[in-house]
Amino acid sequence: MVKDQELKRGTILIVDDEEEIRRSLKGMLEDEGFTVLTEGSAEDAIRSLKDTHADLALFDIYLPGMSGLELLKKIKPDFPELPVIMMTGQGSYEAAFTALRHGAYDFFEKPLSPERLIVSINNALQAARIKTHRDELVRIEREDFTTIGESEPMRKLKQEIEKVSSSDSKVLIVGENGSGKELVARAIHDLSARKDFPFVKINCAAIPKDLVESELFGFEKGAFTGAAQSKRGKLELADGGTLFMDEVADMSLEAQAKFLRAAEFSEFERVGGTKTIKFNVRIIAASNKDLNAEMEKGTFREDLYHRLNVLVLEVPPLRERKDDISLLAPHFLKKSSHDNAKEEKRLSPEALEFLKEYHWPGNIRQLKNLMERITIMSDLTLISREELLTLCPDLSEPGGARARSRDAETEQLGARQPGGAMAGVSGPWARAEVAAPEPAAGEGPADLKSTMATAEERAIREALAQSSWNVSQAARQLGIDRVTLHKKMKKLGIEKKILDG
Repeated sequence: MVKDQELKRGTILIVDDEEEIRRSLKGMLEDEGFTVLTEGSAEDAIRSLKDTHADLALFDIYLPGMSGLELLKKIKPDFPELPVIMMTGQGSYEAAFTALRHGAYDFFEKPLSPERLIVSINNALQAARIKTHRDELVRIEREDFTTIGESEPMRKLKQEIEKVSSSDSKVLIVGENGSGKELVARAIHDLSARKDFPFVKINCAAIPKDLVESELFGFEKGAFTGAAQSKRGKLELADGGTLFMDEVADMSLEAQAKFLRAAEFSEFERVGGTKTIKFNVRIIAASNKDLNAEMEKGTFREDLYHRLNVLVLEVPPLRERKDDISLLAPHFLKKSSHDNAKEEKRLSPEALEFLKEYHWPGNIRQLKNLMERITIMSDLTLISREELLTLCPDLSEPGGARARSRDAETEQLGARQPGGAMAGVSGPWARAEVAAPEPAAGEGPADLKSTMATAEERAIREALAQSSWNVSQAARQLGIDRVTLHKKMKKLGIEKKILDG
């Protein structure tokens, strides 16, 4: 488990023109577990902030050249999230008020009280972490749909997430693209002791293989062409929290070797650097590939696999948890309606059942995207099965729900007799009996799609005739909604004058 003392770590920049004060503060803060940088002037402090990273700064108000207050005002636009505590040996209410008005977190008179200063530093760092965490939640507007679903696979996954969250061991998440692996990783982080610290992700497949190391470990100024200043890597950014390594199998073997060493010893060097940097991070890795097969091919290190393969979670594909679509689809419709300032839409029971029949190769991501498309493109409030197919041609791909629903429709229309007539059917569909067109010489059986279209047109014509052109009544007779019937009539070219004639 994570120790409280370890979670206090951070880098503090001290800016004071008195060397003895810098040395005294540095020793005290290092004893508390912080990394400490020191500078004697405002100008040097600005260069230091650009070249390195600080989690908090201590500025003396009266500095040679640019004052501490001027320094505070100058850096705030570039480092708005950096907590700054001001110090002075010539205290005054006016100076304190001015510092706080310009964004200082706290103000201390010298000689400093070590106990009060440490409390203030810890409070400032904690407040900054909470704000960063909150801003991240707002930025990604994440929908925690890992908790949505009552299917057996999801109940099992939720139980496993709760169990692994209470430990600090490495986790390997496996599952298909779009199944929600990152959301599972976030759920683990949010339930863990690290929840108030960063959740940082790196997608190893989205970064060129020769840049993965600099993204992971960071780099020093001048390490390579274009490295104009030092940059922290993902491991440093995640310190105290969780690093999520998505598509870990896509790392090069060289990067795998370096990451393995870092994971074993909790330390690394930046690219182009010699200083060893220690880190305290929980590692969660994910892959949509069979890592055993990758090891056999020689593209994934066996020792790294065993390092990561401590706790394994498998995220089920959507086709194995179809009962959850009844909860997921309305959730996505509601969210996309809110996000796009649209009227909230609902799925008809037939549309919802239709979605459950589809095989979802893109998993939850595909379902979410389709619901967003419906929200934006449909003018209807109640989404029928027909509207679904019109707006989402993805659903009609071979082997998908459309093919299966045609089979179901054929069964509903009745068994075919040798001559092609429909039998055993009641209602307007029964009166719309139609013989299947005879195939021309040398041709195969008549096309099912054209046969179904002919049957549908005859059924619509008869329903309209029987209802004296009352579209609403005809729609009820046919078991579809009025808007859908209008669309079908337009598509088939059915007009009142034709019926009257």
